[in-house]
Amino acid sequence: MTLTSVPSVADSDQRDALVQLWSGIYDISEELVAGSEEDSPLAAVTERVQINIRRVSLPWLGTHVLYVEEYPFDEPLELRRRVLLSIEPERTADGAMRIRQFTRKASGNPSALSPDDIESVAGCDL
Repeated sequence: MTLTSVPSVADSDQRDALVQLWSGIYDISEELVAGSEEDSPLAAVTERVQINIRRVSLPWLGTHVLYVEEYPFDEPLELRRRVLLSIEPERTADGAMRIRQFTRKASGNPSALSPDDIESVAGCDL
């Protein structure tokens, strides 16, 4: 297959299927699976965490946006991480779907969310 035969746009059905697949509440154990214990601050920690993933409507960010929040098991008010994932309509050069990760800026408005309140770090795409 040549790159010219790879679709340049991910069709909506594929992005809808990915949103549907990812949405839900996950209960996982987090632990070190690669590297050495000396190299990781997580080495001595095995923690049960929950991850809640749901679709949100933010038209200014895209048509296929997921909100992801992660917290220690059974402690939803102790949020560890919150991100937005935008499943982009354009595919990468190798035909893969591109998913951009956004986080809230420290200076962002805590009572509302606008494009000026979020940022995406280069290299943090999925």
